[in-house]
Amino acid sequence: MAIAQFKYIESIGRFRKAASQGDVTLKKFTLIFGENGRGKSTICAILRSLQRQSPALLEGRKTLGATASPKVSIALTNGPAAIKGAWSSPDSQ
Repeated sequence: MAIAQFKYIESIGRFRKAASQGDVTLKKFTLIFGENGRGKSTICAILRSLQRQSPALLEGRKTLGATASPKVSIALTNGPAAIKGAWSSPDSQ
């Protein structure tokens, strides 16, 4: 299983409602960079949560003042993975 693309992230860290636009497919080597406080560690937390199938890891990173629960949609090479309360992915079925 490999990550192909982050489709949507909502109410996690700095990501209030972030949706991918254009060709943002991850390649064999993809560099993610940015200033401090821009969401790199949040992306790592999302991946850790997916790996462990533990949505509780994201509860502590909920966006301040957000009323919506955390939501994530990721395209994997073997199918989609999403979190809306719990992870649904090809590996969890």
